[in-house]
Amino acid sequence: GCYVLALGWHDLRRRAPARAGYVVRTPAMSILFGVACCYLGFGSGLFHASLTRLGQQLDVAAMYSPLVVAIAINVGRRVPRLNEGGGAAGIPTWPILAGLALVTCFLLYEYKWSMRSSVVLPALILIVAVLALLDRFQRRSRLSVPMLILSLTALVAARICWVLDVAGTFSGPDAWLQGHAVWHLLTALSLAAIYLYYRNEELVL
Repeated sequence: GCYVLALGWHDLRRRAPARAGYVVRTPAMSILFGVACCYLGFGSGLFHASLTRLGQQLDVAAMYSPLVVAIAINVGRRVPRLNEGGGAAGIPTWPILAGLALVTCFLLYEYKWSMRSSVVLPALILIVAVLALLDRFQRRSRLSVPMLILSLTALVAARICWVLDVAGTFSGPDAWLQGHAVWHLLTALSLAAIYLYYRNEELVL
């Protein structure tokens, strides 16, 4: 999360290259994604350290936030401006999308106990996956397929480790290598890869 924040700050202070994609041209989205990842780290850390109801609420709600921002990034990539044909530049959509993402994250936190994470989390992942699949049918830009594959592979591997850990078959309770710890590392890798997938986008001029 901090690394993404640094990249967003770097983009904010320089002129974007001619072929740079949406994320590089819109530093606010990088910053928002970085904040979402830091929020995830804080919520997860608080839950693991405290085992409280509030910690669990933050932990689960925070897991949704990077995916919500990823969806906002996808919408922004497709509709970067409103009324573009009616004026010289049109109105940028990123402030609207960022605001909607923040409101959505707040609502997911507020109503966490009214929703099943086993439904909400897969639904958000599926939306991001479908949007990435739709990228394969567009010709306005090029994206890094290896990064997309890495993100998906890391996520699937993380889920497998989590399931094995819950079942008690990954390792013993005294082992230095724990399935849940590997789950955290692999999900972090998945988030890093999906961010780089968007960041490395190149426009076809």
